[in-house]
Amino acid sequence: GSVRELLPRIYLELAILPCWRFLVNQPLEVVDRLVMMVRGVADPLASLYCRLYMVHRMQKLGFCSSGYLIKCIKDIEDVLGPVIVDKDGYSYITVDKKLLFSLMEPPIEYITKCLLLVGRQEKNVLGILEELGFGRNNSQSSNTSHVSILLH
Repeated sequence: GSVRELLPRIYLELAILPCWRFLVNQPLEVVDRLVMMVRGVADPLASLYCRLYMVHRMQKLGFCSSGYLIKCIKDIEDVLGPVIVDKDGYSYITVDKKLLFSLMEPPIEYITKCLLLVGRQEKNVLGILEELGFGRNNSQSSNTSHVSILLH
């Protein structure tokens, strides 16, 4: 299929996600495939809202685990990195970027809240924060920016 068909297909498959339990033995394989398909969405805003819907559907069905949510946050960082830093390496915040960030904030906030809620249920909030790059000492810190913190 073409790229234009990717986003509607993802949304359709997410909408019928409960049906996959009856069609395949391992419905989590479908979720893995959908996570990979969402990575193919190039538009940052469309990608974020697609991830938001995916997390919402996974949460409703009980498929939501910290592993999927951590992948989601790391994918968001990868998608938003070029938006924050321009091609010359500067991070000027223009009026257009402020508008874009205001539209991107709700999905990031929802996914982050879900991640921390799942982490609390799994009793692993500190482990999750360390995996995302928080809570390290200065000698282990990485050069990656934490997009969700920058936007909030």
